[in-house]
Amino acid sequence: AIISGPHGVTIGVDRSVFERLIAAYQAAGYPSTTVTSETAAFNDGERIEKDGSGKIVSYIKKRKLTTIDLVVPGAPLDLRIGVATESPQDLAKAPAIPSDAFIRQRNRTSFTVAHNITVDFTIIGGNTNRP
Repeated sequence: AIISGPHGVTIGVDRSVFERLIAAYQAAGYPSTTVTSETAAFNDGERIEKDGSGKIVSYIKKRKLTTIDLVVPGAPLDLRIGVATESPQDLAKAPAIPSDAFIRQRNRTSFTVAHNITVDFTIIGGNTNRP
């Protein structure tokens, strides 16, 4: 879905643009990994993530600090920078996922373009159970 943000930033990209960008990074030969996961969000910032097999792989508390939207006139894409903290929690103490938790399915392909720089392409889906 493509959503117009409050300041004119377009959130989401057309599937054809998304696929062309991935193809360009693949053609350039950048190393990549693809991860499929499911994350349950609940209790104002708690997140439990399961890998593609359903195994719980992380339990964190996430706190969003800010979001910066940058409109780039004339460019095919705008930029969104999200800043948050993620505090690891004891996996053994992860609670049961509440029935009203928001469940997000994520398929992310990451390309390593330099030593500490990755470019992530993510397809997100989810339920509408969130109150």
